Amino acid sequence: PNTVKFYCFQVLEMAGKAGMKVGDMMMHMQTTGIKDWSDTATPKNTITTACGQDPAFVRVAPATFALRAYHPDMAPTATLPSHKHNRGGGDGERRLAVRTPGSSGKEKGGKKKDPPKWEPPVFVPPPPRGSRSLRR
Repeated sequence: PNTVKFYCFQVLEMAGKAGMKVGDMMMHMQTTGIKDWSDTATPKNTITTACGQDPAFVRVAPATFALRAYHPDMAPTATLPSHKHNRGGGDGERRLAVRTPGSSGKEKGGKKKDPPKWEPPVFVPPPPRGSRSLRR
């Protein structure tokens, strides 16, 4: 209930079929006290991302979203992952495979290889000015 998607849903439910621009949604949430955006660096981007990644919302115009329930004929802005992309058990929980650069994830014996340790680059100072080592 205390998520940006929930706040967007509340505002767009009141907006109806026409939907609402992202900037107007932000201002409405701020003025009505639904959400305080003063501590958020990019509130419009936050709202756009929240609405763009949930199939409950549709983009009806540039920077304007509405609830998909009001537009059943429109394709959702985002789609749910299909079963082909859902890795894991039948419980619906999504699991992601994590690999380190340069490894296939499994090495001989089924053990994973540790990633190489990062070392800072070695600083080589430039030759002093007037040095003849670079001149011919």
